[in-house]
Amino acid sequence: MIVIVLIILIITIILFVYVKNNIEKFDNHHYVAEGDEGIIGDSVNAGKDVVWSPVIIPQDSFVTVPANPGSTFEEGKNAVFKRFRECDIENQFIIEEGEVGNSSTVGKDRQCGDLLQCEYDTQYINTDIITNSVGYRTNNNSCADIISCTEYEDVIRPTMPAKMFNRGVCQRKGEIVVKLELLNNNDLFLKKKIYTGSSNEFSSIQSIKNYFSQLKKSEDKYNNYIDKTTEFFFAMDNAEIDLLGDKINGYHKIYDGFVTHMIDLTNNNTLNLILRKHLYLEISFIERMVKTVKGPIYLFVLGTQVGENIPMKLYNADNLVFALVYKDQASEDEDTTEYKFDLIKYDLDLLYEYNEEYAISSISTNMNGLEYFLKKTLFSEVVPKYKMQLYNKRGSNIQVTTTVFVGDKVLNVSQAEKSLTRCDFQPEGQTLFGCKNRCNSVQRCSNYDCNLICDNCENDNCLWTIKYKINKDLLAPDSVYVKGFSGDKLIKLTWMKPQSPSKIEKYYIIVSSPIDPDLLDIYSVQDKRDLCEYIISDLDNAKPYDVYVIVKNDVGISEKSNKVTVVPNEDSGMNIDDNEDSYSNSIENYYKQAKGDSFSLKKSISSFERKSVINDLKKIIKDDLKMNISSDSYNINIY
Repeated sequence: MIVIVLIILIITIILFVYVKNNIEKFDNHHYVAEGDEGIIGDSVNAGKDVVWSPVIIPQDSFVTVPANPGSTFEEGKNAVFKRFRECDIENQFIIEEGEVGNSSTVGKDRQCGDLLQCEYDTQYINTDIITNSVGYRTNNNSCADIISCTEYEDVIRPTMPAKMFNRGVCQRKGEIVVKLELLNNNDLFLKKKIYTGSSNEFSSIQSIKNYFSQLKKSEDKYNNYIDKTTEFFFAMDNAEIDLLGDKINGYHKIYDGFVTHMIDLTNNNTLNLILRKHLYLEISFIERMVKTVKGPIYLFVLGTQVGENIPMKLYNADNLVFALVYKDQASEDEDTTEYKFDLIKYDLDLLYEYNEEYAISSISTNMNGLEYFLKKTLFSEVVPKYKMQLYNKRGSNIQVTTTVFVGDKVLNVSQAEKSLTRCDFQPEGQTLFGCKNRCNSVQRCSNYDCNLICDNCENDNCLWTIKYKINKDLLAPDSVYVKGFSGDKLIKLTWMKPQSPSKIEKYYIIVSSPIDPDLLDIYSVQDKRDLCEYIISDLDNAKPYDVYVIVKNDVGISEKSNKVTVVPNEDSGMNIDDNEDSYSNSIENYYKQAKGDSFSLKKSISSFERKSVINDLKKIIKDDLKMNISSDSYNINIY
């Protein structure tokens, strides 16, 4: 009996130790891995003790499934873990931190939320940034509107990323701020020149000359050139302005891609510099206005900024507009806020010549070149062709609203309805004759003014110009295809008589040389044959000549022919004696021999049609063929 009691006691102690051991292992986060179970053994086989493995939770992980500890003789299971979600440190914040859990308790993942993204052009983050120990955001953004400024001020803020947290400060755009509103983009046009070449490097004198020789006249809506559709701002600060080497006190600034100058013309020294040197402007008008206007009057220049490599160096700008700004003469109030502006006509070709010479002088060691150009322009007998380059296609004012902010004043600047000194007749009507008659009845308009205004009308209200253009398009002759043959000191040209709705009156032959930039001869030829030929004699052998032929009928002229390049050669076997039926007379010789009427390009004429033909021919010579020789040096027998 005692033995049985001892056996029971031993078994009880063993069970107690076993249970106690299992509970301690489980409470200490252990489990029995596969193959680590205990074995009792028997009389033949040895047993083994159980092995308890710890539940180890990896760093940055949490428990998703608790561990099963198992027992001495039963396999358990380790806990299942998952890494905590990592929030995007740049774009997210921690909504709620995760919990690790333990072998018997499930944890939970970290919760991330997207940071509120403000519209940083108009908003900023106005909350403090709170982060945890490892740099993760633990609060969301809060957005607020940036500072509100007046329309003549800019909001100044740093660049990103500091911009995101900056409310901004207000700063005036300039001492003088101008708001310009375009009221009718479809009718406001600007004449200018555009570059047609491919180079973008203009660091040498020759490259600058090439740039200006590859400019082509263009005309388009003003807003297309300046890349603005409705209103825009520009600004000016008091500054010393450098114009053609002269230092002038005025207002100037480059703002938002616009270049502006405003120069006080009540200063006699400044006025004399403008009148003496800036002859591309209609200086007679400027001088009359300064004498007439009582009170302040300014020369105002507006253009769009060009790149540093572009040789438009006179104002470092293109798409230029010039105007006079002055106090409204109808107001007797010295402190009036009403001002007027008058656009200034200018010679487009001469303006670009100024830019070319100034660009060359800026890199040339010869400082006398610019001075020589200015003196030559000042004393030239050629009258500049002043035109309104910015104009309303319908013939009325340009229709803009201008508001100027100066200090605490707001000025209204409107276009003068009637110029104080200029003939501002608006050309229109059915006929050129009727236009000039109506113009001559207007005060301040001379015969010269009326001829100039009506002859140069380009708006749609001048119906006679439309009729001429239609007739020209429909009734002008076809161009010809020319063949050239080399002879001894001569060139023989042949072409077939082209189609023409009316009788062909003559042919113009234009001769130049790629190696002689000073050569430009124009021959006038009358030939009624179906197969036309012409001999150009007294040429230099071994010298290349470029030749074009242009056809004229009673309506106008054709497009230029193909170009033929011929080199006279004494060994060609062809000389002038072989071609007695052909004749050769240059226009100059033709004029000297007084054979028929001749017309000098220096003179003005009253016939609109004649003027148009001459302009077409000049356009081909200067713009199409890129010949930069003054047309004032030769005569053309047109009719």
